[in-house]
Amino acid sequence: MARAKHGILGALVGSIDEYVCFNRNQTNVIRRKAIDIYNPITPSRTANKSNFRFAMEVYHALKPLLFLTLSVKNKKRSVLSEFLRLNLNKSIVNSEIDFDKLIIFKPTEQPELINLSLKEDDSSIILIS
Repeated sequence: MARAKHGILGALVGSIDEYVCFNRNQTNVIRRKAIDIYNPITPSRTANKSNFRFAMEVYHALKPLLFLTLSVKNKKRSVLSEFLRLNLNKSIVNSEIDFDKLIIFKPTEQPELINLSLKEDDSSIILIS
């Protein structure tokens, strides 16, 4: 469904049948939807998806620690994107972790002193700073 922002002659936003209406650089654009989308499922794409999925599982397991060690002061990158930039396809390859190459703090900065302890009841990590 398309919406007219400024009356009948104003900007349209949305889709009508096979057409898409949007505003780009203060110009109204109406174009036809893509009909043929070629997006093959290749073995390398499947391997990359599973590697990314595994990296996300590692991130969620280490998330409390990473928020203390990988926080970006100027907020140009999120902790997730920083973790993936440092580790994906370097220490996390083929859904396996190379712990010798895993980076959980920025190599250019001194890490803060962080104490870790494991709870015995649910095997979760407790951070004590």
